[in-house]
Amino acid sequence: MTSADAFITRVRQALDRDSAAVPPPPPQLDERLIRTLAADENLAARFQSQAQAAGLEVSRSETERLADHLLAMLRDAGCKSAALPRSTLLDTLQIADRLRDAGIDARAWDQLQADDLFDIDVGITDCFAAIAETGSVVIRANPDHGRGLSLVPPLHIAIVQPRDLVADLLDALRRLKEVGVGSGAVIITGPSKTTDIEGNLVIGVHGPGRVHTILVE
Repeated sequence: MTSADAFITRVRQALDRDSAAVPPPPPQLDERLIRTLAADENLAARFQSQAQAAGLEVSRSETERLADHLLAMLRDAGCKSAALPRSTLLDTLQIADRLRDAGIDARAWDQLQADDLFDIDVGITDCFAAIAETGSVVIRANPDHGRGLSLVPPLHIAIVQPRDLVADLLDALRRLKEVGVGSGAVIITGPSKTTDIEGNLVIGVHGPGRVHTILVE
């Protein structure tokens, strides 16, 4: 018996509860009571409206124009350096090469040390899922995609493909359950926010001050 098991056993004994008792199964709920989106909901439109309401910036781009779209955004933001994961989408479109050709120091996750991210202007990532109900993006860390890419640079750009869109958190968690969370999964709803004891809201103290999502069409 582990120390945790021994502790739980002592608690049960103190409460005079049978340690062998099997907890009852959770009740089966009608999904119409726990889901707010209709089956025919336009997930992209709902995601965009909810994301903007949460403080994310949202734009749309066709796949073949994604590199040009990104370059225009980075020029407008004055970005001179970028960090990217190893990603099928980004690698296929040669996004890093396009950025380098335009004079931006673009480096992949496996070319970086964790501390390097503090000197990077923008983290550009794809995402594991995009939750239409809340306007959130889910970033799943793995050896090719470190968590710091979306959590450290002052600007985070997340690229959302149609297949990434899910209706709600239940669907996102179900998808995570199927493949695992990797070394960690982050659900991002708006830029980094915190408040002090007087309730003053401050943006960007503990992470990106700007989060931009690009819906690929």
